[in-house]
Order: sequence, then C-alpha cells, then structure tokens
Amino acid sequence: MDLFISLHKVTLLSTFKNESRLLTRHFSSLWSHPNEKVTTDPKQQLPKNSYWYGTNTQSEKPFLLKDSIKQITIQTCGPLYAEWRETRKAYVGAPKEGLSFNVEYVDTKEYVNNDKAPVLLTLHGAPGSHEAFHPLINHLAPKGVRVIAPNWPEYAAIDWSKYFRHSTEEKTNFLHDFLRAIDVDRLDTVVSHSSGIYPSLSLYSDKKFPIKSIVLISPGAHRRTAGMKPAWFTDNLVRFTLNPIGRTIYRKCYKYAFKLIKPKIEANNPDNVILAATVMHLSGWTRQLPELLEVVRQQKPNLLYIFGDQDKLIEKEFFYEIAQILGAKDVHYTNYDGEGNCLAAGSKDDWIQIMKFEKAGHYPFLKYANIVNLAIEEFIKK
Repeated sequence: MDLFISLHKVTLLSTFKNESRLLTRHFSSLWSHPNEKVTTDPKQQLPKNSYWYGTNTQSEKPFLLKDSIKQITIQTCGPLYAEWRETRKAYVGAPKEGLSFNVEYVDTKEYVNNDKAPVLLTLHGAPGSHEAFHPLINHLAPKGVRVIAPNWPEYAAIDWSKYFRHSTEEKTNFLHDFLRAIDVDRLDTVVSHSSGIYPSLSLYSDKKFPIKSIVLISPGAHRRTAGMKPAWFTDNLVRFTLNPIGRTIYRKCYKYAFKLIKPKIEANNPDNVILAATVMHLSGWTRQLPELLEVVRQQKPNLLYIFGDQDKLIEKEFFYEIAQILGAKDVHYTNYDGEGNCLAAGSKDDWIQIMKFEKAGHYPFLKYANIVNLAIEEFIKK
C-alpha cells in the first residue's frame, strides 16, 4: 500500500493544469508530497533573470536549438543478447543481431563547427528527455562546446521489442552504439541526472571509451529509497510488468488500485510510473553502483557533484553518503541558500567539487540555471 501511495504521487501531478511535457515524463515527481504545491512547468524553476532557451548567453552567431535536434537509427544490444541467450531464460529468443532504435537527440556539432571543441554528453533520468538540458545546451553551444543529448528509449520499447527492459547493461550498450553511429570516440565530459548515473558511470568504467570528467546531478541512489518501499511489493510489481500479460493487466487495473487509496486526482500515465520503478529495479543500485563509485574514487577524474537538500525523490542523506563514498570532505562543498547566494565556497583545487543548494529539489540545474550553467562551463575549462 505504501508503494501504491508513492507511485500514485507521480501520476497525480500529471493532471495539473499547465503541466509541462518534461515533468510528466520525469521520475522526480514520484516522491512529491500530495498536499504540496508543485511547480509542474520546469521553465518556472529558472531564475527570473534567465531564459528557458539560454541563460543570458549572447553570441554573434545566433543559435537555434531546434536546428540541432536530429534523428538517427541505430542497431544495439546484439552482443549482449547473444550472451544472455545462453545465460538468461528470458532472453532465449532474443535476436542475436540486436534491436533497431530510432533515436532523437541534440547535437550542436554543426553550430560549433570545430573538430577540436570539447565534447559534452548529457543523460537524462527515467522517464525524461533531452528537454531537461535545453538551458544548459543553449548556454554552452555559443561558448564553443559540442553538446550531445540523446533520448533514452521510451517504456513502450519493452512492448514492441519484447526484450529491451531498460536495464543498465542495455542502456550502456545503447550509449556505445549511439556514439559509434554519430562517430564519437571520446568525451570530455558526461553530465548525468538522476538515474542517468548508472549507465554514465558504467560507460566511464569502460577503459575502451575515454572520458575526462564527470558531472553528477541529483544522482540515483546506491540503496533503496523510501519511494521504492516496501521492497516485496515494488520488486514483484516490476517483475509482474516485465511480462506482457502483466503489463496488460497493470495498464487496465492501475486506476482501480488507486481508487482503493482514494487519490484526489485520477492518474493517467501508468507507463511513466512503472518505467521509473523498472529502471531503478534493474539499475544495479546496491551492487553495481558502489563498485562504479569506487572506480571513480580510485581514478579521480575531475568531478562536479550537484544536489539539493529538498529533493523529494531521493533522501538527502543518500547524496551525502555517495559523496562520502567518493572521498569528499567538508572543504569540497560550496553551499548556496534559497536565493542562490553562496554561503561558503569550497575548494576548486582538488579533483572533486560539490555544489549543494539548500532550497533545491530534484532539478537544481533548472532552478539555479545561471549558477549551475556557469559552473559547468568553468568546470569544462578546468
């Protein structure tokens, strides 16, 4: 029942007036309190002196983001499925050649027009899209940074493909094949938000793909969050919906389940809810993430870590624990108050920098876009 309450919270928000396409597709509303007024338009989370399509960035050469939104078809997960056919019953019939995906993505290569320009990859959470990074893209492109921002496959991929379950392994393969398809063999920086941390750090740990620096924003947890409890219910619900019959039953019956807890507003987006739970369940958060964090701690790439103390998705103590696993100390923290004023500046001389916002939720890079965008710009130069 607790989980239904948690899952119900994301679907409640999707029916509010003036909802934005970004927030209805994003995981962050899962843990918003039902009695709390939530800003459903991410553009309203930007400071008043900012603009959704750029944060006070001026350039002699006009940049139109829509001109950088592209489509490409990739073939992915072939070697992975060939291996899993031998080791996992659910993949016995998986195609050895993999799956074909049409990927929508942003790429500012043509605008920047410089083969030596720094290359930055952004990875959104689940659900979500590259829209979450539009302010950052509009800020960095005129600065000469090539930004690549792909969309992950939507939950419906599990229906038509019969096999793509949005696991970290599949998404990492997806990344490798996507980058290969657009002829990218190096990354200066990877920026990941929320559950994007799992494939981003998996990609970083692969020595075959060089990545110089990492930005983690409100990263997914390394242990079970309150919204994913009780474990017996969450885990079984995900397993149930991995089966096509289970998904059909879930999509037909979720409204009746929510009626038992009498939600104030009818839920209307069951796929986003179960996608969020599925991605977390198959993320390897308790096993793989600690190992990946240890790789980062040992190799010490330049790391920028950003989070808010009022995140309704992930308990704030989890953010501090991850920072501790990475070896962060108090000296690495730069703290900001609710107005975006710097209360205490942390050291920028070490490999790790942390930006903590007292009044930010799951989107600190939107609410404090001017601050975060400039920080990432400086971080790239470092």
